[in-house]
Amino acid sequence: MNSKLLLKISIIINLTLILSAFSPCPPVIAATDEMQLMFSENIKEHFFLGDELFQKKDYTGALIEYANIRNIDPAYIEGYFYPAKCYFQLGKYLESGYFAAYTLHLDPANEDAKKLLSDVKEKAPGTDFKDDALIYVLGSGENLEKAVFRVYGSSLYIKGVIEQNGGKKEFKQGDKIVLPLDFSIVEGIKKLKKFDGTTLQYDLETLKESLIEQKERNLGEDAEGYFKISDEYLKINRVTKALMAYEMACYLDSKYIQKPNQELISKASEETKKFIEKNKDNANAYFYIAFLQFIQGNYTEALSNFSFSISYGIKAEYLSRSFKYTTLCKKNIKEAEAKRIEKDALLKASADSSRSQAMVDVMKKTAPAEEDTKTEYSSKKPEPVEETAEVKPETKPVESEVDISAMTKEQKIYYCYQQRKKIEEAVSKYNENNIIEMNMETYSLQRLRENNILKEDPKCPEGGELKMNHNGYIECSVHGL
Repeated sequence: MNSKLLLKISIIINLTLILSAFSPCPPVIAATDEMQLMFSENIKEHFFLGDELFQKKDYTGALIEYANIRNIDPAYIEGYFYPAKCYFQLGKYLESGYFAAYTLHLDPANEDAKKLLSDVKEKAPGTDFKDDALIYVLGSGENLEKAVFRVYGSSLYIKGVIEQNGGKKEFKQGDKIVLPLDFSIVEGIKKLKKFDGTTLQYDLETLKESLIEQKERNLGEDAEGYFKISDEYLKINRVTKALMAYEMACYLDSKYIQKPNQELISKASEETKKFIEKNKDNANAYFYIAFLQFIQGNYTEALSNFSFSISYGIKAEYLSRSFKYTTLCKKNIKEAEAKRIEKDALLKASADSSRSQAMVDVMKKTAPAEEDTKTEYSSKKPEPVEETAEVKPETKPVESEVDISAMTKEQKIYYCYQQRKKIEEAVSKYNENNIIEMNMETYSLQRLRENNILKEDPKCPEGGELKMNHNGYIECSVHGL
């Protein structure tokens, strides 16, 4: 069968696909193992015919053949790279850059694709491949609608592209436009292949995971970024990483606490419980099971597990986050019940792990002494102190007996947390007994000592300044809330 006859047959069979031939994301045909064997020869025919047309400089005809390959089996790397070469020869640098970027997404080590993308950058300055998207500078006569249609083959993508560009709708010559790679064509592919018969050593999910991790490292304190990354991890079934990203989003911005992904919560709860069954001494696991309970509104159980994870020697980077969540838990349960839960967790940690004994000792020394229940809830209040009373000479605070120099980093963080809680409790008692309450402007440790509420000035072991914020919480300049 000669090449001309093959070309005619190919064109007849693929009439319905011609409109999508110039799009990087034509419909994907699901293939069973039996179909894959049947299609292997067809793919070779399309490849050889495409190459023959390319050599004859019939780049438009070659594009049709490479589109056929992607429709039969989108796992072949060449189905993306060779169209990039065709478009480059046609002077269509936007399409060429997109296909070259797509090839590098699938095969980051592909030197030919790197070289071609470099050539595109020379022809179309400003073109770049970054964060799973092609960045392109619009030229003369180009606009958003034309660029979207040329890349995706459909104007239906315009809304998504506008969102990726921060809601910007109007673009003119010289403007940069971000065109995200459309992954729908490769959805479900487990192994990427080449025409030489080799299979790439990584599956697509592993590749996507590495790309997501790279984006995550550059997020900083971008809460929305972590929230979106969480969904990306979940899509490739990386449940633990999805949970960690979602927790970070909630820590950075509390509004995401109200936006849980129920699929993630369900899967993560199951996985974390199984992990704890096998690793009962992992403090970080208790932190995440506590977070999941907190998100689901089980504040009592969450507070217990947060306190237990702290007592059990959780890593330093988790301590400040634990303190934030325990504070929020306490808002939703009675304070007396919260104290009981924390005490039980402390005792449990002390009994369960000799490793945590040093931390437990610090907790016992720094925790506020328990008061008699009758006194705490007595209806009789001390006489209020007049705000106009003469200011008494400053009394010398009592020195703490805790050896701060011998503390670990984690112990210092917890010690500071207890000092902040001690001040907050003292302020609460002061406000109960005075008509004019203490606030951010009138906050004074000296006044708390003068009223015999504090016997010493609570201090941060690392020299941080303890101040009251506008919400009435005590913040440390070193350790935060």
